[in-house]
Amino acid sequence: MTKATASQIRKIHALANEVGIDNDTLHSHIYNITKKKSIKELNITDAINVIDSLQTSEKGRMTWKQRRFIFFLFFQLKWVDEKGMPDEKIITGFVKKQANVISIDWLTQKQASVVIDAMKAILKKDKEKTADD
Repeated sequence: MTKATASQIRKIHALANEVGIDNDTLHSHIYNITKKKSIKELNITDAINVIDSLQTSEKGRMTWKQRRFIFFLFFQLKWVDEKGMPDEKIITGFVKKQANVISIDWLTQKQASVVIDAMKAILKKDKEKTADD
């Protein structure tokens, strides 16, 4: 496959800045969509999918702040794979259990709030457990 064009890569960075995504969150987002760790690894089709995902502003979908906070909590809870990236199996299972949605990408704002509250409760319980030990 042909590598993503320089124009596509610039567009990805511009859209990420526009919606307030930092570099780490952008890389996590790219990994979630393409399973590639670097923007340089993207092919043209991958870049199109990433650009589309960054341009999507469907009414009712979770906000970027919610998404960023969910990923922040994933790292706080250490729900990552051996490469330090969010563990897809844990993410999918947790989101399905909490919001009955098969992908984090389909969460509504209300469902994202439920997921965030559940993750915060787990984090709080973990901290209390650690303090008791």
